[in-house]
Amino acid sequence: MKYYNIIDDAEKHIALYVLSKFPNKVCDKHKLFKIMYLAYRDYLAASGKQMFEPGFKKLEYGPVPFNLYPKLHTIKEDIRIVNKYSVQALSEPDLDYIAEAEREFLDRATEEYKDKSFAELTAISHDCAWDSASSNHQMDIYSIAQAGGADEDMIEYIRFHNEDIIFGAEC
Repeated sequence: MKYYNIIDDAEKHIALYVLSKFPNKVCDKHKLFKIMYLAYRDYLAASGKQMFEPGFKKLEYGPVPFNLYPKLHTIKEDIRIVNKYSVQALSEPDLDYIAEAEREFLDRATEEYKDKSFAELTAISHDCAWDSASSNHQMDIYSIAQAGGADEDMIEYIRFHNEDIIFGAEC
């Protein structure tokens, strides 16, 4: 299994992109992370590609970006912590880090989930990938793809292109 300890540039720019869709570029962290997860899940299931690595980890109230969540306070030049629950984008996303197809999934997820409550987003993100993961551990990309509706051919494609990732949980 790969281990990462820095924030992937794509991960940061995807967060900035999602934040840019909200008034004053402010959103609560829970909603930001769930929109990122749901877009990532659906994109992975449709394309077989991850938006960023290493993906997400399981926390009590749903998936969070593996590296962005614990290191959010370290990117103060880009994202400001407004209060305990909310963050604000201070810079624009660099779209070179976000493919056009990824933006389509991010836009769709933002539109679909932006008005959902904390409880609704928690329930939606507690899918079979979340269920099959161990608490506070990285979620299996194959399970995430399955939760997004990927068929067996797509799962095989993902396995072939991610041979260095060894997980085993399935939905």
